[in-house]
Amino acid sequence: MSTVVDWRLQAESGGASRPVPEPGLVCGSWTQADLVLPDNNQTPPVLSYLRRQHDVLTIQRASSDGQVAVNGIELALAQVKTLQNGDRLTLGEMHYRVESGVSPVTQDETPLAAAPAADPFADLHVPGMVPVGGPMPAPSDKHPFDTAAKPASSPSTDSTIPAASWQPELGRAPEWVSTLSDKENEFDLLQGMRQA
Repeated sequence: MSTVVDWRLQAESGGASRPVPEPGLVCGSWTQADLVLPDNNQTPPVLSYLRRQHDVLTIQRASSDGQVAVNGIELALAQVKTLQNGDRLTLGEMHYRVESGVSPVTQDETPLAAAPAADPFADLHVPGMVPVGGPMPAPSDKHPFDTAAKPASSPSTDSTIPAASWQPELGRAPEWVSTLSDKENEFDLLQGMRQA
């Protein structure tokens, strides 16, 4: 059983919701609560949130003007999955209280390899080629142009197109017809340039 963390970006209380840079990397949000600032100064309002980086989550801060600063504090995903809404968390000298939506949902852990997705290119596979991630083709699966292992043809499947012949036609060389006139009457393209 595992816990699915459903992070949602929350707007700072008393201010309008502002877009966070690179929203695709943001998977969590922390509102300003028990946040230690110099001289106990709580202005400007500060949003702290989690940013996913590979297998860890990094605590970051964004001020009300949209500037983002990375604190460089990493939180393992295993620890994030144990957090509940309302929990208090201390990272370095910062104290946080989880206010974003964390919905624990239990589900059976299934390896990704055990549940292969449907192949969207199943109809594009060439016979005789091994599809990516798919089973090996049957040994009898031949390329459609492979005539060496062609089965006995039946009248219903015989093609009416004659087979291509690569033999020289009657042993004759092709006749080439020149469009140029005799050498003495040929137009000299460089004649005008020589006379200039």
